Amino acid sequence: MMNLIYKEDVKPGFHALVVGVSAYSNLPSNNVGGIESMLGLRQLQSTALTAYRVANWLVERRAYLHVPLASCRLLVVPSKAEMAAEPRLADLVHGCTFDHFYQAAIEWRRDASSHADNFALFYFAGHGAQRSRHSHVMLMQDFGSAGGIFGKAVETEQLIDGMVPSVDFQSMALTQLYFIDACRIRPSILRKYDKPAAGALWDPPDFERDDRAVSVFHAATAGRTAYGRKGEQTGFSAALLQCLNRDAAEAEVKPTPGRSGWRVSIHSLARVLEPNVMRLSAAIKKSAALPYRTSRNRRHPALPRRPSNH
Repeated sequence: MMNLIYKEDVKPGFHALVVGVSAYSNLPSNNVGGIESMLGLRQLQSTALTAYRVANWLVERRAYLHVPLASCRLLVVPSKAEMAAEPRLADLVHGCTFDHFYQAAIEWRRDASSHADNFALFYFAGHGAQRSRHSHVMLMQDFGSAGGIFGKAVETEQLIDGMVPSVDFQSMALTQLYFIDACRIRPSILRKYDKPAAGALWDPPDFERDDRAVSVFHAATAGRTAYGRKGEQTGFSAALLQCLNRDAAEAEVKPTPGRSGWRVSIHSLARVLEPNVMRLSAAIKKSAALPYRTSRNRRHPALPRRPSNH
């Protein structure tokens, strides 16, 4: 429960799991390069700060969400540069190994399944890779330890499939948002293997139908890397928060009493986020940033069942 930074007993409510891994236990510490078994990856300098700012945005604006914020879990493993930029990160470091992530995901799924009108939000910022053409994995802090190349990684689709309404989770949140702020490269070493196994987060439940409104926003297209400035948040997250704060706002046809009369829906976010990411990424590239974040985003597979206010 150390990862729980906000809790309120409200139903329906907004349940968030936000993850940011910058300091990886087994990657080279000098950031000069990476050995082949580590996929040539380097330590990161912006992803933990990104997760902190996304989670902080949710908590600060909890009264303006479509439903009240009910829970927010945050897992961060920051770099020294990020802790220098945001000293409060030091008090939030409890680890994000595969086991840490597993426990947080189980608790998040449990809370999200308390009411069908809940909203579930997931945000991951860290290293990612394409395991195959249609399979993306998110690398946890202990990536590179025992268990195969991706034994300490989580397959993105497995996470999403495990959040489907089922016999055990009949009241699962029907509106779900996923933001995957990670690269989607396919390292050449993977050509030696036939789809290396990812860590088993959970077995997707059996279901007869999937009536969720699922929206997935990727920070990179398949095969692409991306950019981020040392000690700052990622370009994708900066573009996202800019959209939520202003750029994706649209006037409500029937303003809600007590509200500003403006809202951000999934439809408006999908329309505005990509050009914002492209613009900010172009600026980051010119500043000789680390080759980590992306210049494009991709969204799939469905538009939401109903718009959401942010």
